Order: sequence, then C-alpha cells, then structure tokens
Amino acid sequence: MLDQNKLNTYYVIVAMDLIQKEESFRAEFLKVAQPVYADVMSFIANPNCTCKAKVGKFIGGNRALVVSLINVWDQQNQGKLDMDQIEKENKTENVMGKVFIIKRDPAEFEKFMQDARIQRFSYKNFTVADNGTEWSIFFY
Repeated sequence: MLDQNKLNTYYVIVAMDLIQKEESFRAEFLKVAQPVYADVMSFIANPNCTCKAKVGKFIGGNRALVVSLINVWDQQNQGKLDMDQIEKENKTENVMGKVFIIKRDPAEFEKFMQDARIQRFSYKNFTVADNGTEWSIFFY
C-alpha cells in the first residue's frame, strides 16, 4: 500500500511520469481527462511541450481523482511505485531565511548556483550583498 502522505505530496510528479511511461495508466487517465486529451497526447510525444503545463494543471485541479487512479494502478501492478525513492528524487531543501557566504568570484557564484540546483534549493528569490571580498547570498 502506498504511503498516502507522500502520494498527496508528489501525486503530480507521479501522474506525469506514469502518463509518459505506463500505457495502462495513461489509458485510464485519458478516460477521465477528456478536456486535455490532445495535450496529453502531445505531452507523450514531446515531454517538453508547452502542453505539459495544461496537463499538470488538470492533474493539480483533480487531486482526489488522480490519487485514486494512481492507487488503483499501483495495486494492479503489485506495488510497483516506490514512494520513498520518489520522495528522495524530488525532495527540495527549503533555504528561505538562510544566508550563504562565498568568495567574491563569478566562477564561485556559478558553482554555488549549480550546486543549489543539484540540491534542489527551494526559495522565492535571493539578494546578494558585497563586502568587497565575499558575497553574502540571502534567500527569501
């Protein structure tokens, strides 16, 4: 049985992945997703299409229905979904309110931001203060 708390957190990611990879899930999803049928078909052919947002919005607006579809699919597939792994791959690190100090160097800043993407920092925006030798990066 799937961890419902984790599924309620990651259901959009799970559904988008299943639509792409699992024909049986896709078929059931399309039965209830007629308003975005063309977008789903386009998303399958091109995962980076602009239609992806429309599919995601439909999924987000129909949480209970989509979670039910995922649960049924997982039961029919002997618990194939690993919610612990999905959480591990998609968990973000909330850095709002934190300050990081780095050497005043554009290459150092680029490396820091690349590491922030890899670590999946979660924030709304950031500011940089310069004291002449270091940059203080404040996330909010």
